[in-house]
Amino acid sequence: MRKILLLFLILCLLSVVGLFLNSMNLSANDVDIESVVANMSLDEKITQKIMPAFRTWNESNETYEKNMTLITPELEFYLEKYKFGGVDLYGMNTVSIENTVRLCYDFQRISINSSGIPMLICTDQEGGNVTRIGGGTMTPGNMALGATQSYDDGKQVGLIIGEELKALGINTDFAPVVDINTNPNNPITGRRSFSSNTELVSYMGGAFSDGLHLGGVLSTGKHFPGHGDTGTDSHSGLPVSNKTLSQLNQCEFVPYYTNLNNLDCIMTAHIALPNVDNSTGGVENITLPATLSYKILTEVLRDQMKYQGVIITDAMEMGAIEQNFNESDALIRAFAAGNDMVLQPFAVYSLSEEDKAQMMIDDVKEAIRTNQYNLTEKKIDESVTRILKLKQKTGIMDLSQYQQPVEDKIKNAKNIVGSIGHHEIERKIADDCITLLKNDKNQLPWSKTQNGKKTLFLAQSESSRDAFQFGIDRLKGDNVLPQDYKYDIDYYQQYNYLSNSKLSSLNELPQDQIDFWRSKLMDYDKIVLITSISSASENAISAYQTYIPKCILKVAKEENKEVVLCSAGSLPYDVANYKNDADVITACYGSRGHDVTDPSSSSLSYGPNIPALLDVIFGYCKPQGYFPVDAYKINEDGTYDFNEIVYPFGWRVELGNISSNPISPDFNNNYILSNDSWLMKNTGIPLLFLIILSIALAIYLGKRKKL
Repeated sequence: MRKILLLFLILCLLSVVGLFLNSMNLSANDVDIESVVANMSLDEKITQKIMPAFRTWNESNETYEKNMTLITPELEFYLEKYKFGGVDLYGMNTVSIENTVRLCYDFQRISINSSGIPMLICTDQEGGNVTRIGGGTMTPGNMALGATQSYDDGKQVGLIIGEELKALGINTDFAPVVDINTNPNNPITGRRSFSSNTELVSYMGGAFSDGLHLGGVLSTGKHFPGHGDTGTDSHSGLPVSNKTLSQLNQCEFVPYYTNLNNLDCIMTAHIALPNVDNSTGGVENITLPATLSYKILTEVLRDQMKYQGVIITDAMEMGAIEQNFNESDALIRAFAAGNDMVLQPFAVYSLSEEDKAQMMIDDVKEAIRTNQYNLTEKKIDESVTRILKLKQKTGIMDLSQYQQPVEDKIKNAKNIVGSIGHHEIERKIADDCITLLKNDKNQLPWSKTQNGKKTLFLAQSESSRDAFQFGIDRLKGDNVLPQDYKYDIDYYQQYNYLSNSKLSSLNELPQDQIDFWRSKLMDYDKIVLITSISSASENAISAYQTYIPKCILKVAKEENKEVVLCSAGSLPYDVANYKNDADVITACYGSRGHDVTDPSSSSLSYGPNIPALLDVIFGYCKPQGYFPVDAYKINEDGTYDFNEIVYPFGWRVELGNISSNPISPDFNNNYILSNDSWLMKNTGIPLLFLIILSIALAIYLGKRKKL
């Protein structure tokens, strides 16, 4: 009996060890990465560190710019020649499921045939308003997830995105965004951030990353050292933050420290930090952005923070870099600063421009020869080794997976990407995010009885109308709304022309707008009013985004109409503008789901947020979201009064109440408890089980020794 028990315990232990090794992707057949790097030419090592994007590609016989949705013969020749380590995909590349699978399949086929090394195929699938995948599940976005304060919701979104990307052939997601949106004037982060709360961002960033890993995709924390407290969009200029290293350690760096071993890659930000590194360069001798700073990337991120993963730059074609550095100089500086991979250091749109790639490679080689910016081949080798070990550790180097017929891959992807099951989870999570900030007179949920009057669903712009229609149809299908429910859907941006003078005071609301809306609202007793701002200037009473909702609310109150106001823009801070105007104020953190950086995306596409708002309004579910930021008092010129908080972080109103106290959850403790352990996440074996097994084996062997 003892022998049988001993055999059982040994088998259990061996199986656990086997799972552990499998989770680390270790096997006898693993390639010796150091040998691979040693046998690569310098040209090959340089291009392994370069990640281009191909928004468009023109064959030599084409006379017009064409979106790159398939690998053409000349593009294949270009890829075979330069053997890039990765590629970044945009919305114009991924227009359909079948197209994306074929594209990724061909990228890997060409890369393996030419170099024997598969690519990192990457995209920005953050969820919400930054999505790339045609036909995929958009999910409600990061700030909506922050409002849920739910690790499970964050992990589920990461898992959905991970499963869909993997099915398409994309192995790396440039997400999660772990910027802390402490500056309401921030023009680029906004609802791409989980919150203004450091702990909540750390918590949700970890959950999102865990979900991506479960889905089989690499995660990328961005944008280091932190884009949340800036007032300039790095797509158009160079943001400058005067924070010290001590201040960054207490705020911006916290999500990275918390998830240091959970982020496969970290993406740098083109942000100048003169109080951390005051080195200068470029055509105007500006303070070096973090992307090009050896001190920030090597001395701080590598040496101080002990980050061991792959560092990737943000796109080098962005204004912060492009306006201040020539392409070769920026690429060399990026390598020397400590970036392992450089994203889009130059653009090639046709084979006629392919010599640009060789010119850049030659410039890097010359910089190595002359030790420019202290760049050495040893640094190049270290980066390439890090890249290949990441590919090896996560199974990307396993060539057997690329042998499956592409038609089988397409069939599998169509069963996963945008599936009914994913959309059901998406709806539940979007419902969780809806935040009720004010519910005077306990109006919600609304009765479905209309008494002869109609409901007006009033969006800000045309892009949200389909979202309203989808939400109404879905509630009818759920038998929440009667089939004969009477309503109209409209948007108010089109009526901006009525007022031709800018306003300077709330006492000067345009009379033509007031008269128009008094006539317009006569046939309705209930109104759902969407507000949306994308910059603080739109908070001003002179902006139609503010004065038209003000006029509508004024008329509705005078005419005794019930109104639910919902903030759905990039910045939810505008709720403070309407505290004294609306009886019911909500936030849904998104009105549409198209990629704001991609001009080819449809302006009529939409996400799940507005339909979720309707779920709450009509009682399909209860509002459960907590406000994820502080909403400050807004002056008439649109500026914020930082001395007065109107709705604090954590605020929510439960149905039946008219006020609530803000919460301050202990996310750090929750995070530790929620994640169990690295081993649980990667092997499925609870750490407690391993401990019990080890103790049992030790006791048994101890008794045997005494006998």
